Formats: sequence, structure tokens, C-alpha cells
Amino acid sequence: MEWFLLETLISPETATSFSLIMNHNKVCRIIWHEYDEDLTPGKYILLSKGKFMFEGRETIKLIRALKTGFYTKTAWNSLKAYTGCEKFLKKDQCSYAHRCAIKTCPRQLHQNGIPERNDNNLHLH
Repeated sequence: MEWFLLETLISPETATSFSLIMNHNKVCRIIWHEYDEDLTPGKYILLSKGKFMFEGRETIKLIRALKTGFYTKTAWNSLKAYTGCEKFLKKDQCSYAHRCAIKTCPRQLHQNGIPERNDNNLHLH
């Protein structure tokens, strides 16, 4: 079944996402899934057998849906209040106090006082 992506929340602690999706019958679902920077609002996705596929960078990508739940406004607002990056945004700055688990910020923001993450330079001393 084809779904339209309305909104996505990203967890800076775990780099997982919650997305609000709607089908052509206006039925909404909340999907908990692996984060992917190409999965942005406005995309159409195909959900089938716990995976969803979408067009990105000239290929079809598969992303595992960890859980799918029925949409309620209360559930979505609770997720926004307690899960997503939104709770750390202050005047176009990220106030998350720890190293973000997301390699590339979807909002192109930098964390206050924390250097950008660079996985190529990770090594033990």
C-alpha cells in the first residue's frame, strides 16, 4: 500500500525516527523506523511486510519499520514533546547536551559547544 509521509521526528539519542504517514483513504499511522536522511516529508513510500521502500538517489531504498501504530493526535503530540529533536531546538540552535547520534543533521544545525561528529576520526587513545 502506498503512503504519503507527513512529518518525521528524529531521536538524537538513538538515531531512530517516528514518522506520521497517511494513505489515499486518509488513514494515518505512526511508524517507528531506522533513520534515513533521504526520508523527508512529501515522499511517497510503499509499506509492505514490515519494510518500506521509497525512491531516493536514483534507487529504491528499503528501510525496516520497527513498529507501526494507529495514529491519534495525543500520541503524536506526546512523541513530539518527548522524543524528537524539537525539544532541543532554541532559536535555530541545537541545545542537546550530548553527542548527537545523527551523523548529518537534517536541519543543518550544529550543537552548542560540541564539535561536529566525524566517524572517520574516531580512535581510542
